This record gives sequence, C-alpha cells and structure tokens, in this order.
Amino acid sequence: MIYKYERICRNENLTEEHIKKIDNGLHALTQAKYREEQARKKYGVEILSSDAMMGPNGEVGSLEVADPDMDVEEIVMHKLQLERLHEVLAMLDEEDSCFIMEYFEGKGEGKFLYALCVHYGLSKKQANTRMHKIVGLLRELF
Repeated sequence: MIYKYERICRNENLTEEHIKKIDNGLHALTQAKYREEQARKKYGVEILSSDAMMGPNGEVGSLEVADPDMDVEEIVMHKLQLERLHEVLAMLDEEDSCFIMEYFEGKGEGKFLYALCVHYGLSKKQANTRMHKIVGLLRELF
C-alpha cells in the first residue's frame, strides 16, 4: 500500500532513502501519539514532550506545570518558623542550646539519654527536667 506522503515524495523525486527516513519519523510520531493515548486512557494523565513545553514563538520553558501536592504557603511558613527557631536558640546560653540540640538529635537512639546524662553529669530525671525547662523557655520566646 502506498501512502499519500510516499506518492508526494516520489513526485518530488526524493530517493528511497529519504522516503524511508520520512517513514521512520512518521512511524515514531504515530507510536508516541499511541503511547500518549494509552496513558491518558489507563492512568488519566497527560504526557508532555519537550516540544509541547515550548511557547508559540519557540521560547523554552514557557509552559509551567504545577505540582498539585505542593503547598508553597506551607513551605514558606515552615522556613520562616525554622529561621525563628534558630534565632530563639541563639538567645539561649550556649550550654542549654547544645543540650537541647543534642537531646533532640539523639532522640530515637537506644541509649541517647544515658549518654547525654553522662556527658552533662545529670541523672535521668534531671536531664528530663532540664529538657522540659528549656522547651518551656523556647515556647515563651517563640
């Protein structure tokens, strides 16, 4: 079966090699469109190629794809809170600041509290009391 484009190519006196390249290119485009259609049907997603992300005048990056799961406001608020936490930690004296950082960095490790107690020369109860005192102070300042 001879396709229209093949007849046109022959009328334009293109070689068989050129016609084969055009045929391969059209086949690749057809396959890409088929895969996109299958993805759309099966998963309900749209596949964008880099060509689809070009603007009408060929500018790259003109199409922005938003991530529906990203909450920019939440990210900004989190960063602002972290900055404020670092400011408040800087207000503590150095020993309290180090103690609370070591306490929360070690939380979850098996014997972190014992090692912390040994390092600061405190009993377990004293370490917990000190931690609660510092956290209370951080809450007031924060």
